[in-house]
Amino acid sequence: MTDNTLVDKLTEFINSLSIKPSYKDINDAIKKIYNEETKVSTKPKRPPSAYNIFFKTQSALMKESGNTMNTKERMAHIAKLWKEKQNLGINDQIKEETEEEIKEEEVKKEEEKAKTKKTKK
Repeated sequence: MTDNTLVDKLTEFINSLSIKPSYKDINDAIKKIYNEETKVSTKPKRPPSAYNIFFKTQSALMKESGNTMNTKERMAHIAKLWKEKQNLGINDQIKEETEEEIKEEEVKKEEEKAKTKKTKK
């Protein structure tokens, strides 16, 4: 479909409406339709790695404690902590904790999917 044909059809449709939508409403609707139509893959995301979970928890802890490091410094600090834990041989413990957290996150996602399916009916 050419651009002019699409514009003409959209203009005709919008003019036929009794209540005129705002520019933002039209833009949001078009983006939503476009994003749904152009989804590349529906395969599930792979679970977060041990480092991803470690980073997420450490970052949250640092923010809660009122740490004033900027993002770059915080990332460097957490990476340093990760290396120290690896050198101390705590990897197995971290791996076990990570696997538990991954399972918990998967259960939460399944529950959310079940809720959204129920609300769509």
